[in-house]
Amino acid sequence: MGQSLSTQNLSTVNIDDLTDEQIISYMKQAEEGGYTQQQLEALARQRGMSETQISKLRRRIEKLEQNGSTRKADNLEEKSNLKGRAELELSEEDVFGKLSNPDESDELTEFQKKVFGYDLFHSDDLNFTPNLNIPTPRDYVLGPGDEIEIDIWGATQASETFIVSPEGTIRPENLRPIHVNGMTIEEFDDMVDDRLSAIYSGLRGDNPSIFYQVSLTNIRTINVSVVGEVNAPGNYALNSLSTVYTALYAAGGPSEEGTFRNIQLIRDNRLLETIDVYSFLTTGIRTGDELLRNGDVIIVRPVGTRIEIEGQVKRPGLFELKNEETFDHALNMASGFSNKAYQSRIMVSRNGGKEKQVIDIVPEDFGVFIPTDGDFFQVNEILDRYSNRVQIEGAVYREGAYELTDGLTLKELIQKADGLKGDVYLTRATIYRTNEDYSQETFPVDLKKLMSGGIQDILLQNEDLIKINSIYELQEELTIQINGEVSQQGVYPFFKNMTVEDLIVIAGGLTDGASGSLVEISRRNTTPSLGSIAEIIEIQIDKNLSIEREDQVTYLQPFDRVYIRRAPGYTFQQEVKIEGEVVAPGLYAMKSKDERISDLLNRAQGLTSYAYPQGAILIRKTEFAEKKSNRQVSEEYLLQLREKLLDSESGLKNLGQEILMERLEKIEKAQK
Repeated sequence: MGQSLSTQNLSTVNIDDLTDEQIISYMKQAEEGGYTQQQLEALARQRGMSETQISKLRRRIEKLEQNGSTRKADNLEEKSNLKGRAELELSEEDVFGKLSNPDESDELTEFQKKVFGYDLFHSDDLNFTPNLNIPTPRDYVLGPGDEIEIDIWGATQASETFIVSPEGTIRPENLRPIHVNGMTIEEFDDMVDDRLSAIYSGLRGDNPSIFYQVSLTNIRTINVSVVGEVNAPGNYALNSLSTVYTALYAAGGPSEEGTFRNIQLIRDNRLLETIDVYSFLTTGIRTGDELLRNGDVIIVRPVGTRIEIEGQVKRPGLFELKNEETFDHALNMASGFSNKAYQSRIMVSRNGGKEKQVIDIVPEDFGVFIPTDGDFFQVNEILDRYSNRVQIEGAVYREGAYELTDGLTLKELIQKADGLKGDVYLTRATIYRTNEDYSQETFPVDLKKLMSGGIQDILLQNEDLIKINSIYELQEELTIQINGEVSQQGVYPFFKNMTVEDLIVIAGGLTDGASGSLVEISRRNTTPSLGSIAEIIEIQIDKNLSIEREDQVTYLQPFDRVYIRRAPGYTFQQEVKIEGEVVAPGLYAMKSKDERISDLLNRAQGLTSYAYPQGAILIRKTEFAEKKSNRQVSEEYLLQLREKLLDSESGLKNLGQEILMERLEKIEKAQK
């Protein structure tokens, strides 16, 4: 049936990858071998399968049994006992499916997520599986099934392995059985030391020549019962290094109605330990987490007092309290208040005998107020307002919020803000004030008189907002515009003492066709009349933009519009294309506006002998055809030049490339 189950690693098995047919086959093989489900779980656990995967396997089997897909195997325990770890041989692929990484924890309901501690036993990252690769614990109690090895070295060498029998004894060769059941490893080591010392004199003394070591090479399987309010109560076969937390994890932890504070370990029909899981969650100390023994019983009692804390705490949820524990204990479990919590009053909703009650508790009561089952604590958020804030914004060097101290005045606040800026509008500032009834009002202030002491300083109140304007905020944005024969037409910011030449430089300079004598300035009327729209000023400029003509400088004013006209008669070359039966077809530039077709034919060396003059066709673009402007033509030429500059074979790659590239980038930006 394949390799031995005890010799394979199942630490990465994912039960979710198994089909129902594989689970049924697994149970049938177990039934045929005479083994119980608990015994098979023990084997899987010894081979490294996690408790989460074992729990999933158990639930899958239970679900199949409920659907009638496979019959229960309760009677299998009567058929056979587990005689040895290597006796059961099952095919890993048939029984456990392919190996894969463990999946995430089972999805919890919203209620389960709120219960503090519930997710502890539903995580693959924290499974409480005993670590078998550690030195043998000195307090480990021996029992049937344990395998002990005694190594002797030095002046003499020997090695002996003993398996504790069901009667609790080991039997050295040619000697009577020695009862070791119930002994700790430390007690067993002392006994071995006494017996070997009687045989080997070199074992003791100042300079011993013989040494020995006792180690536990294999551990036994124990059966424990987990009952009460757990998700999967029942009997569990665990290894003998398992603790209470291991068994709880195997059983899926306490159920929604199970306690986390009063879990009891029963041994030999008496209470041995009471486990409080919250101690581990809050302090990291697992009090009462004893090593389990065969026959131990773990009882999870019903939950006692459970309360809910919602709102501004770091860990809201449902918390279980012991008798006499106060709200302070619950607050500690919730990790305390958040930084936005209103701590002066906590509202408690309590279920009374006939109806609900509301109780308010204050910080002085936190350590004495004892919650009852079902209490709901609402921790509200502090108000979104300030008790001592004033704000200043505008033409000061440090805008923002400031502390309202006793007797703080407007002038003092301006000084705290490092004073007024140079562009401050001194004629008027405004205080916006919110009253106690949340009504709002404004107070105008003459800043010039305030700063000079001409009026009395103003006492500020909580949430006052002082708005100090800039002179530029209270006037239209000053701009200037240029159009016509410049590289970059458009609107530009206005500067004092700006001339037309200055504006042309900002606009990227004149085009080749610009006229220095045909320049107009359109200026807003300062004295508007019904018939006047704008003042037109005609000037001449030096196309070289020289600054030596100081006597002819014309200074611009805000909102001026400057028009740079094209020089008379200036135009780009115009071309005509001749195709067909002429001696020299191709492109021809027009010499004059009155040039005729016959003139162009003469320049093309006349017609060939195959020409048919009566069938000549003239194709002319109409006024609806898209016509390229002189600027577009110039830009196309520059783009063609860029292609040549980028072409390594053109011979022009390094000829003024940087300057032309900058020019082309400006053209592309202007086109966007």
